[in-house]
Amino acid sequence: MSLKSRSPQAYLAAVILLIISLVSFLGIDYLQSIGDRKSSVLFSHFLKEKRSIYSWVEQDLLPFLQQPGWPTLKIISMAERLPETDKTFKKLAIEISEDDYELLATKLKDKLIQRGSKYEVKVLKEDDRAKTIDWFLWDKDKAEATLTFNVIKTPPALPALPPDMTAPSVFLKKKPQEKMISMIIDDLGDNLEVLEAIINLSRPLDVAVLPFSLYAQQTAKKAQEHGLEVMLHLPLESINSENNDGDHLVEINSRMSPDEVLTTLRECLEILPEVKGVNNHMGSLITQNKEIMKIILAEIKSRDLFFIDSRTTEKSIAYRLAREMGLPCGQRDIFLDSEVNRKSILSQIEKLIHLCQQRGRAIAIGHPYPETLNLLSEAITRIERAGIKIVPVSRIIRPD
Repeated sequence: MSLKSRSPQAYLAAVILLIISLVSFLGIDYLQSIGDRKSSVLFSHFLKEKRSIYSWVEQDLLPFLQQPGWPTLKIISMAERLPETDKTFKKLAIEISEDDYELLATKLKDKLIQRGSKYEVKVLKEDDRAKTIDWFLWDKDKAEATLTFNVIKTPPALPALPPDMTAPSVFLKKKPQEKMISMIIDDLGDNLEVLEAIINLSRPLDVAVLPFSLYAQQTAKKAQEHGLEVMLHLPLESINSENNDGDHLVEINSRMSPDEVLTTLRECLEILPEVKGVNNHMGSLITQNKEIMKIILAEIKSRDLFFIDSRTTEKSIAYRLAREMGLPCGQRDIFLDSEVNRKSILSQIEKLIHLCQQRGRAIAIGHPYPETLNLLSEAITRIERAGIKIVPVSRIIRPD
C-alpha cells in the first residue's frame, strides 16, 4: 500500500504509538538516572551535576577532614533531605574544639578554592561556652551542602593558687568548730578543658556531671583519679520545660510511670559508677512532686549515696523529704553565678563566707562559665584567709 493510500486513522495511530514509546523511554531513563543504575545520556546529563556534589562530600571532603594527624572532630549527624521538602542535599553536623577549628578552617578554605567551589561562612549563635558556625557550599552557583561546626571554646587559664592556707584539722580541738565550705560545679561533661581547669585549682571541689553529656564518663573517671568527689547531676523536669513535653533532653518528667522514673535514674547511675552523691539539674517541677521524689530518694539511699537539693525553686520539698527518709543530704545555700558578672559573683562569695562564719558550714553551687572559673582562685583565697576550710560536700553532710 502506498503512503498516499493510507487513511488518516493510520497516521494518527502511528503518532500515538510514537508518543507512547518516547514517554516510556524517558520515564525508564529518569528512574534509572535517580537510582544507582546507569541511565542514558539524556537524564544523566541533567542529573550528573546534582549527584556529583554528594559523591564529592562523601568520597573526597570527609576523608579530607578526617586525615590522620589532623585536628580531632566528631561527626554528630548527616542529613540527606531537607525537612518538609523533597530536596536532597548533604548537611553534616561536626563538633570540634576552638583551637582545632581555626586550623581546620584554613585547610578547608584552601581545599574549596582548589576545587573551584564557592562557600559562605556564617556564625549562627555564640555564647561563653561554644559557637555554631555554618559553611554553605555551592557547586556552579547552586547550594548543595552545609557543614555545621559546633565549636567548643577553650576556657581561660586560671592563675596559680598559694598552698592551702587553712590550719590543719589536727590543731583544732573540736571538729564541730572547724568552719567548712563546699563548692559544687554543675553541668560538667561537655568540655574536658573545664575539668582540667578545676583540677589545677588543687582543692577538693565537687563536680556534678550530666549523665548524657559528650564526655560524661571521661570526666567522671578523670575527676576521680585526681581526688575530686563526683556527683550525678540528675536532669529533672522544670516548670518552664518546653511545653513540658520532656523531649528536649533525657530527663525524669512528670508523665513517667514509677517504673520509668526508676529505670531512667538507674540508667543515669550506671553511666557514672564513680558518683558518691546526686544533685538535681533544673527540676523545679519534679522537686515539688512528693511521689516521684520518694522513688528517686529511695533508690539513692539504697546505693548508700548522698543527696543535695540544688533548690532551683523555693517550693522544693526534696531536702525535707530526704531528711525524713534518713538519707544523708544537704541543700544549696548560695548560687555563685545566678548573675554572670564579676561584681555579682564576688558579692555571692562574700555572702557565702559570712553565712559559713555564722553557721559553721555552707554549700555553694557554681557553673563552668568563664567568669566563674576566672574567679574561683580568688574565691578560694578569700575563703581560706577567713579561716574556712574547703571540703567535699560529703564531709559536711557526713561529718566524721
